[in-house]
Amino acid sequence: MVELIESNRKLTRTVQEDRRNIRLVATNLYLVNPSIVFLSDETRDKLYLIYNELTRKFNIPFNNIFITGSAHIGFSLKRNCDFDRNSDLDISIISASLFNKILNCILDESNSYRSNHIFKNQEQLRAFKENISKGKIHPLYFPNGYTKNDWDSFFQKLSRQHNNCFSKITACVYLSEECFRFYQEEGLSKFCVS
Repeated sequence: MVELIESNRKLTRTVQEDRRNIRLVATNLYLVNPSIVFLSDETRDKLYLIYNELTRKFNIPFNNIFITGSAHIGFSLKRNCDFDRNSDLDISIISASLFNKILNCILDESNSYRSNHIFKNQEQLRAFKENISKGKIHPLYFPNGYTKNDWDSFFQKLSRQHNNCFSKITACVYLSEECFRFYQEEGLSKFCVS
């Protein structure tokens, strides 16, 4: 496990040295390399249960689910600390059908954004639209309504069930693998300038 974490650190350093490598690094880190949390028997068993819950809830196959963040690469690009039991489990779901289902629900609940009072403020609405334009649905920007309540309730329950391995479980939904990779490239770019 230590070797894989060090390999991932080396990969991220290549981006700092030469930003032209960013697509290659993002692909290797997030689509090719295994997740650190899969290397422990205890967490691997928990992940199976989590994946199973996700597939049942959202009617998606296992291979649409990806681990990201420190649980995947072994350390946080944002906080520069290693993954441990107090870390979040960040999940990405790549599914055009789920993306469209959630977007349509939110468009319906917000009357195609005309009832923008269900968003906390204009900044939340702007952030939601900006993420949508990049092929990402981030629940942090969901407006108040059934979709948000259902999503939050499901992930709070999932987090409670697995709090002995992860402090919290969160997920974002991506329209496509290309949108997912683009977001990871953005994260690496921000890491490179910090």
